[in-house]
Amino acid sequence: MHKRATLPYILTCAAVYGFDCLFRAVKTRIATASIRPIPELDVTRVEIPQINAGWRAGQHVRLRVLTFRMGWFGWAETHPFTIASVSRGSPDGMVLLCKRAGDWTRELYDMAQAGTKQGDGGRIKVVVEGPYGGPGHTIYSSFSAVVLIAGGSGISYSLSILEDLVLKDLNNESRVKSIILVWSSPDPASLVPLLPTLSSLVRKSVYIPIRINVFYTAAPTGKQPPIITQALVSNLNPPAPSGGRRIPTSTVSGLPPGVTLTAGRPNFRKIFDEAIQGGVSLGFGAKDDEPITGMVVGVCGPLKMADDVSKVVSSIDPVRRDQVGGIEICEEVFGW
Repeated sequence: MHKRATLPYILTCAAVYGFDCLFRAVKTRIATASIRPIPELDVTRVEIPQINAGWRAGQHVRLRVLTFRMGWFGWAETHPFTIASVSRGSPDGMVLLCKRAGDWTRELYDMAQAGTKQGDGGRIKVVVEGPYGGPGHTIYSSFSAVVLIAGGSGISYSLSILEDLVLKDLNNESRVKSIILVWSSPDPASLVPLLPTLSSLVRKSVYIPIRINVFYTAAPTGKQPPIITQALVSNLNPPAPSGGRRIPTSTVSGLPPGVTLTAGRPNFRKIFDEAIQGGVSLGFGAKDDEPITGMVVGVCGPLKMADDVSKVVSSIDPVRRDQVGGIEICEEVFGW
């Protein structure tokens, strides 16, 4: 009103913002979701069966819940969450694991608990905007070795990448020879709800050896928590179908082969050495003829964890780095 010369700049900004809103609307869908709490992980699992395609492993969406039960203005808030499922027509559709870390996510968790008690499955209307982000130009299946490092709820990112690699390997679309997943969580009980999924991925991986190392940090070093009960092991080992086989389990901890639970913090240098060795090793049948194409490290978690991983990677001996064909880091961090 007072400075007419600024009008062109204001109109330009308004036009850019208008185009942004238009493009976001194109990438937005309204759907019905089912929510349920997972107390061991302190997260709300959101399943959207209507959306079962259109994203890459590792991408995230912005979620809005259309209900006044989230508060007077909670319905107007959007929050980003990493997609924890693969875009391959899964019956669960898009799966999000929403960590209870603030007022909005706390309301969502409480609503999921109430829905579970009432037996209605916690069905709600949601607005899903995206997908955004992801690995970008990094193609995990093109590397010889893959290391996935997750901190807390960052396991969502690693799960989608791992599941995608397993499916691509079954379709002969992957060069990966070795996969190591490292998950750091304060509570060892966090492993319980995800153990069936993790053991299933290990079992499905025919040509790629998968190692899953879970570290819990809120307990004295060396103490083994008695959380893997015989009942859980029985659930992991249902009667084998005709012509099928049961999942063998460890006699020490009851964990399936390929899955370990350890107190303390992970030794990234040792893990990277093992991954490099797996990437250059022979004995994988058809993949012995493929060239060594490097190692990729995917990190999703707190900013400090990503910084620690970057420091360790940068300090790896150049000879070992060249042996595997180079090392690339792909980060999805929680922070600025």
